[in-house]
Amino acid sequence: MIITHPGGSLLHADSQTWCGHLDNLFRSPVFQDKLDDVGDPLFWAPLIALHMGLRSEEILQLYVSDIQVIDDIPCIVLRQGPGQSLKSLAARRTVPIHDNLLKLGLMKLIALRQREDEPRLFPWVERSQNKKTFTETFSKRFTRYRQDHKVYDKQRDFHSLRTTFNHLLIVAECPDTQRRALMGHVERDIGIVHYNPHGFSEKQLQQRVNAIEVDISKIRPPFDEPQSMNVTHLSDRRQPLPA
Repeated sequence: MIITHPGGSLLHADSQTWCGHLDNLFRSPVFQDKLDDVGDPLFWAPLIALHMGLRSEEILQLYVSDIQVIDDIPCIVLRQGPGQSLKSLAARRTVPIHDNLLKLGLMKLIALRQREDEPRLFPWVERSQNKKTFTETFSKRFTRYRQDHKVYDKQRDFHSLRTTFNHLLIVAECPDTQRRALMGHVERDIGIVHYNPHGFSEKQLQQRVNAIEVDISKIRPPFDEPQSMNVTHLSDRRQPLPA
């Protein structure tokens, strides 16, 4: 599979990203067959990491309330709520949801969880007994899945999906300051730290996220039909991030 950014440059596979190998992953059963669980994290978590650059624990610990519409832009708000942890203060951020995830029906999943009165986005993932993380539990399943379906490569694990997102931002000529904001990395540009203390607008970041082009045309949406990107059914629930 070849991925291009809007300028038309080709991205070549390397040992750190999934570029050139996503087709094999997307041809595997969880992306092709009708899902028994439309909220299966084996389907959603890799796609969220690839399209938004979130870490595995950030994804798996999400509450439904972490998905908010801000100025008409659906976003994931990463914060340290009850039972949640973040790698650093810089990891506390708001990331607009990529259009591909909206087309695949992510907002339908949110609506389903709301109807179920289920606070967590992925309620069936449990913390591991060893490290007490969702990641350890899920990583074992993701590794076993890739081995079972002949898409295993030790150089391309779940974290490599986040690496791919970072790589695609660079290729799409995303300014480093906005790339670091999306990735949850520490900002070291003094000009940005002192003169842009409130960060970038959701509109600015949405444009950067959607500049990444990934072909999802072969993926079967869990809700069977691609969803319109109209998100007016989710009320604006923007909340201040905790100090």
